Parts: sequence; C-alpha cells; structure tokens
Amino acid sequence: MRCKTILILKILIMMLILPFCGKGKDVKPNILLITIDTLRRDHLGVYGYPRETSPFMDRLAQEGMMFKHAITPIPSTAPSHASILTSLHPLTHGSTGNAAPLTDKAQTIAEVLKQNGYYTIGTVAVEFLSTKYNFSQGFDSFSDKWEEKPHVNSKFDRIAESVNKSLFQQVDEYLLKQKDQKKPLFIWVHYYDPHWPYREIPSIEFKTDPPGQKLLKNMNRYDKEIRYTDDHIEKLFDFLKEKGIAKQMVTCITADHGEEFGEHGTSGGHADFYTEDIFVPLIFHGYHIPGNKIVETYVSTMDIPVTLLGLANLTFDTYTEGIDLLETYKKPGTLENRKMLVVGNGRYTRSLQMLGYPWTYILNLDHYYKHFFLSFGDNFSVPGARFKPVKKGWIKTKKNTMTVALPYVMKRGLNYTVFQADIKENKGFRVQIKMIPYALSQKIEIPPEVKTLTIIYPTAVRDRILVQIEPQTGAVIDAGDSRYAFISKQELTVDLNSLQKVKNQIYKKFPTLRKKKDKDEFFDLSEDVGMMNDLVESKKNRPKIMEYHKMSYQAYKYYYQKGKKLLKGTMTKDSLTEEEKKMLKTLGYL
Repeated sequence: MRCKTILILKILIMMLILPFCGKGKDVKPNILLITIDTLRRDHLGVYGYPRETSPFMDRLAQEGMMFKHAITPIPSTAPSHASILTSLHPLTHGSTGNAAPLTDKAQTIAEVLKQNGYYTIGTVAVEFLSTKYNFSQGFDSFSDKWEEKPHVNSKFDRIAESVNKSLFQQVDEYLLKQKDQKKPLFIWVHYYDPHWPYREIPSIEFKTDPPGQKLLKNMNRYDKEIRYTDDHIEKLFDFLKEKGIAKQMVTCITADHGEEFGEHGTSGGHADFYTEDIFVPLIFHGYHIPGNKIVETYVSTMDIPVTLLGLANLTFDTYTEGIDLLETYKKPGTLENRKMLVVGNGRYTRSLQMLGYPWTYILNLDHYYKHFFLSFGDNFSVPGARFKPVKKGWIKTKKNTMTVALPYVMKRGLNYTVFQADIKENKGFRVQIKMIPYALSQKIEIPPEVKTLTIIYPTAVRDRILVQIEPQTGAVIDAGDSRYAFISKQELTVDLNSLQKVKNQIYKKFPTLRKKKDKDEFFDLSEDVGMMNDLVESKKNRPKIMEYHKMSYQAYKYYYQKGKKLLKGTMTKDSLTEEEKKMLKTLGYL
C-alpha cells in the first residue's frame, strides 16, 4: 500500500512539474503569425504611444514577450515578408523590391511545418504577397483573391474585415476536413490597413491629439487604421477561441516596415533607413512564451520563423540567417554584439545601412545616380584592353528590341559602367535605356552620322545594368560585337562638353532625401533614437565609422554570394566556407 501511495505521489509531482519543463518533444502548438503592413512600433500603446491605438495588442504584449528594438532588413512589403517567411536576408533570397517573386529555391516556414504534419493557412491583403509572386508556397489553403470591401483598389488590396472573412472560412474548412484527428494549425494572416492612403473611419475617435501635432489629418487617419486593425485582430482571437484553436497556440505579431511623418522631411512613405522606417513591433504571446517580459536587445524580423519553428521543436532543412530568440534569451549577452545589414528597395533607395547597437551607419550610395551620359562616338581615353566582350548569353532579342544584361559591379565607391556597341547602319533611330531595378526608361534620338554608341552609367556596389535598345527601321546595331568596361571615377577623363547629359526625371520623384547629399551618416542610438543628430563629421568616432564602412561592403558581398548559391541550389546548412563563418561571427550569428 505504501509503495502504491509513493507511486501516486510521484505521478502527481510529475504532472505538476511537466508544464514547466520546457517544450515537449512531441508537442506541436498551433501557430499564428500576424503581419501588419506599415506599422510603426512607436504608434502602439505598449511602445509608449499616448493614444489608444492598440489596446488588444498591448494586452498580448503585457501577457507575453515584447521586443523593443526589432529591425526589418528592408523597408519594403514583399521582400520584408520574404525574409519573415524564410529567415533569409533580402540579398540572399533575391527579392529586393515589390513585384519580385519569392524564389522557390528558398524554403518557407509554411513548407517546413507542412512537411511535419501541420495544416497551413495563408490569408493576405495585398497583391504583392499573392500566389502570383509565389508567396503561397507551402500552404494548404491560401486566400489572395477578393472582390469586396477594398482598402484602396479591389484588384490589389483589401481591408481587415475582408481578410477575416476569408480566414474564418478557411479555418472552418480545415475543421471540417480534419474531423476528429486534427492536424496542428499554422496561420499566416496579413493586414494592409495602416498603409497609405489612409481611410477616414468615423466610428473611431481618440480623446487626445497625436504628439507634436505634426501632419494632424494624416496621422489621425493612420492611427485610426491601426485601431481598426487591432479591433479585427481581437475578433480573430475570439473566433479562434470559439473554435478551440487558441487553447494551445503561440502568436507572433510584427510588421514589414514603418512609416514616415515628416521626421526627416517626407511623409506617407517608408523608403528610407531612419528609425521611423526600419523599427517595427515584435510581440510573442501564448504557448511557452515568458509572460510580462520586455527584451531590450536589437533583433531582426529574420529571427521570427526560426523562433516559431523552435517552439514546435523543428528547424529549417536549409541554411538560414535568423536566430531562435527564445533560446538566446536564456543566454544573456548572446545578441549584444550583433550587426545587421539593412538594404533599400532598389527603386527608391540604393544605399546600405549597418546597424550594431548603439551605432548605426548609412553608406550613402543614392547621390551617385543624378545623371548618366551618352557618347556619340569613341571620344574618351579608356584603353581598349579594359573592355570585355558582352557574352552571347547576356543578349536577348525580342521583335525589334535588343536587351543586354551586364554583370553586377561589386566594387566599392563610385564607379562607372561603360557599354559600347557599333552601329552598322543608321538612318536615324532612338535608343531606350533602362537601369535595373530603377523605374528609369528614357528614349534618346540618335543622329544618322553616329557610328558608335557609348553609354556611361554611374554605378555602385548594388548595381547591375540592363540596356535596352530599340532601333527604328533602317538602323542595325551589332549586338554580337558589343563590349563593356568598369572604370573608376578618376578614369572618367572624357570631355564632358562632347557628351549628352540625360537628366533622370523619374528619380527626382523618389522620396529619399539622401541623394541630395554626398556624405554618409552615423548615429548613436543610445542618445539619439530618432536618428536626428548625424555624427559622421565627428573625429573621435572616425575609427568606428571606418569599421562600419568596411563592414557594410563585407556584409553585402557575403549575402550576395549566399544568394548566388541559393539560386544554384548548392546552399545547405553545412555549406559555409571558413571565410563565410568568419563573416557570420563578425555579424554576431556564430
């Protein structure tokens, strides 16, 4: 009898201890990933905002774990989400702008979970994240088509009410299919509402004005969009509770990027590298998430999928660049020396940012792109030996258009790419020039007497030049004999009076201000969280500035090379070279 009593006591003790022993090997929690477009962290109550924009998200943060300083690797919707789903840097997965498909060579969190017994549901609110751009990979059920209640245009985006309606239907279908033996559930839901242009929502009012009284009308509407989204997240939770899904569920709430309200001169955009653009909220709540915890260390949204998989005792099959935040949280000091490379959406911002608390450094490449040159002849002194022939595989001809794709520059500082082609027959024609990935496309008339066409572009480390030539009838260009050269600024010894300067009218409309300056920027985030006091001229900080300048190029090269391996299908967990491991240690990953 005594032995039986002791055995019962042991069983009872184990039952009490077990819930606190960490993640069980066979436990597969339901996972809810919520991404909110264009959501600044400092417009949520839990991050210190005085208005009641986010009462429900605030509650989740207070009950769970809030990361005060989460950084997006790129302030652009599609590429940022690609990193949130794959744990890869934008330069690695290759998507650095909207309307760029997510490569199927990259493994998504949905694919990992599906392979390990999860039922996966995705619901998105903007076309950039649709099946059209391959964001549906790994999902059993994916909703990206809608006809009712658009946010701005029903072809491209929709409001939170429509998102929830689709998601509720998808969850009901899942429950019907699973019957008694339910698979664990992964849900990714994307809300678009805080994105420009902001709607007026009469049913929502605030008792106080926004701080500083800046851009009052727009900020009022933006804050209302956040509150509207918060209300619909609460409705989603109520629905999942009613269906019994929220009982054993982990939730992650984050954003792809922030929004500008005049802090650095522009409003209604998010293309730059300042605090308002790159800092986003990051909240974990629920299953095995520590309660009432605020984490001060700087983290990346690339960490999200690795962390969520860790809660299900799973990992990516392939190489990743994120960190399990819950595991590193248990080891104080692990993330303190971490460095993060932020890149811009190539159509708007070409610069690079290297952030490692308390310093952040912006390598300003944007001011290079003020103009390029056309030369009607061979009137500059670059030696012929410097030119390399354009390979046949780089040339594509469709109808009357010849397209030449030149290789990436991969050189520091300002350089020039020179493209040259001979004109066999010229009765007068026009040439259309495109600089990828810019939205630059200009058609230039070429006089009949021109026999050699030379195009000279300013280029920096991130650039790959695409030349499109559309000859008119009676003009023939010898594409097979075209050639190119990379030259430094010092080697550009052409007579500028003999060149035709082509003004880039489109680029002037882009919202970045840094193209007007020719200097980099350097900030101390411990004293200047808003990035208002540029210290780039500080002599005492010169060694640190030079260190970050060098590291910006090194990190860019590292991620770019990993992206090439990914596209070739040769990147695995164990494929890192010693040089790459050294770079990862420098960035604080190993």
